[in-house]
Amino acid sequence: MPRGEAWAGIDAAVRHLRILGSIAHAAEMKAVEADYRRYRALASGESIDGVAPAAQDLLEGLRAGASSHSREAGADTARLSQRLRLLQAGLMGLLALGAATGIAAGRTLLVRRRSLERHAEEKDHTSQHDELTGLPNRLRMTSLIAEASDRARSGGGRMAVLWLDLDGFKAVNDGLGHGAGDEVLKQMADALRDSLRAQDVLGRFGGDEFVVLCPDVPSSAATIAVAQRLGEAARRPLRIGERDHMLSASIGVAHGPMESADAMLGAADAAMYQAKALGPAQYAVFDESMREAEFVRLQLTSELAAAA
Repeated sequence: MPRGEAWAGIDAAVRHLRILGSIAHAAEMKAVEADYRRYRALASGESIDGVAPAAQDLLEGLRAGASSHSREAGADTARLSQRLRLLQAGLMGLLALGAATGIAAGRTLLVRRRSLERHAEEKDHTSQHDELTGLPNRLRMTSLIAEASDRARSGGGRMAVLWLDLDGFKAVNDGLGHGAGDEVLKQMADALRDSLRAQDVLGRFGGDEFVVLCPDVPSSAATIAVAQRLGEAARRPLRIGERDHMLSASIGVAHGPMESADAMLGAADAAMYQAKALGPAQYAVFDESMREAEFVRLQLTSELAAAA
């Protein structure tokens, strides 16, 4: 195979990168092109020493360019596909060169690329999920709530957010230790998740607080039914060691869409505190009068913290 043909994928990748303007800053583009020239020079010579590292630098530069373009363009599916095709073209060029020159650079880079992709996926999952329960964490739930709000707003639908705080968890955690507390949270997460509809999403916000997203609710009554099932699930006995323990949950309900995910969460949180004020195992639905009560509560908490 002529070496000119073996370089075709890389040539196309760099050319497309220039045309797409994937890299916002000229300095970054120059860095990629410097790697490109070094790669071509090494691959053109008689010796193959240094070809694999140079090719790796180039492919990682192309990947960084695509990532930069992703930040500029946002989550545009068509452009994402285009960037992936660009990287694939570059990879095919490396594989072709590896076949033409008898070196394993292409195969090595393919293995490394797949390893990096798996690592990135695992890191992304870890950053958006609770380590103890495996549930979506605050970051992920906030994003899902924002997406559900946008869909409901554009389609004229309804959605809801429920905030749960466990009643009696502190006594178990303090009395039996953090290991027992962790086991309670894992069992509670399973029980709550099993009580939900298929389309609902359960997340953990830390401590003994859980949040549920109901992305599509036909009526307020349907949301109340979800809250009641969650309340029943929270009261099921939890086996810790040799004993069963009974907890419950205070639940705040907020209907939307509202102006933002934070507004939805704030409303559900305020309703949860109203429910807790009524006693254990209660739920409350948010109304505007609760905003003032929540403001007073937060102000009092801040003043007590400052005085401590």
